[in-house]
Amino acid sequence: MKSNDNVYPLRDMLLVKLETAASKSGLVLSDSAKESLEHTLIALRCGPDVSSVKEGDILLVNTLDFMGMKLKVTEDTYIIPETTVVAVERL
Repeated sequence: MKSNDNVYPLRDMLLVKLETAASKSGLVLSDSAKESLEHTLIALRCGPDVSSVKEGDILLVNTLDFMGMKLKVTEDTYIIPETTVVAVERL
């Protein structure tokens, strides 16, 4: 797939984008988190069974779960289960 425009996650899945400039979102990251920006994602779309995340939320995910449970859609977008999310920041 080259675009995520027509991708809509099902059940409890999330379409997320890697946050490449964490400072733009206002997050204060530890040095170890800065080394791996995979920790910070933005929710683009939410499946119908997602209860704790809304589109536009900034997500902190468990890195081990994220690495093993992601489905790559484009270069910087993925589909992940809601269960990998450990914290949400709403702007």
